[in-house]
Amino acid sequence: AGILGRGGNYSCTFDSTDQDSRARGTLYVQGDKVRLDFESEINNEGTVQSHMLRTGGWFYIWTGASGTTGFKLLANESSLPGAISTSLGGAVTSNGTATSWQCRPWVPVASQFSVPEGITFATAPSAQ
Repeated sequence: AGILGRGGNYSCTFDSTDQDSRARGTLYVQGDKVRLDFESEINNEGTVQSHMLRTGGWFYIWTGASGTTGFKLLANESSLPGAISTSLGGAVTSNGTATSWQCRPWVPVASQFSVPEGITFATAPSAQ
């Protein structure tokens, strides 16, 4: 069933590396609500903080590099961006990169699933 099919409230930390990059972060799940906060490091290119939130029938996605803008799309499993969908679905990403997951029960914090203020979310073209 993969990580999202577990049911319940939990948080999972992950660390994914390959020869050119590293991604690490935390996935929070409360029922059908999901939040993913992660940091991507690309060799010689720097680090980017990224966030994905699934709540109220929408995915909201934003990064530290995008400032006060982000995008949203209708929430269904097939609309997750490819790399995130693959990472959430199992222990190995589509390009063969090893991903280490550590999950534990979690007491939800309502603010984790609030759409952030100060960011304008444009609807992704495929969701219109």
